Amino acid sequence: MTATIAQKITTDPQSVMLLNLNMFMQLKGLYRKDLAEYMGRKPQAVSRMFISGSAWSINDTCKAAGLHWCTAEHSA
Repeated sequence: MTATIAQKITTDPQSVMLLNLNMFMQLKGLYRKDLAEYMGRKPQAVSRMFISGSAWSINDTCKAAGLHWCTAEHSA
């Protein structure tokens, strides 16, 4: 007999945004320090935003979304 463990699927908007942002940054070869620089924050603060479960403000979310446009000219 085998036991199956179901994984919790995160569907709240912030978790989905963070997953997408992490995937985007990996695809572009960017690090959290790059996002911190773009957002005008310290790298430690941005890392805390990712791992602490703190709520992102709408301004921070929009600024992070703008990273795509900042890097669009650098894509191959």
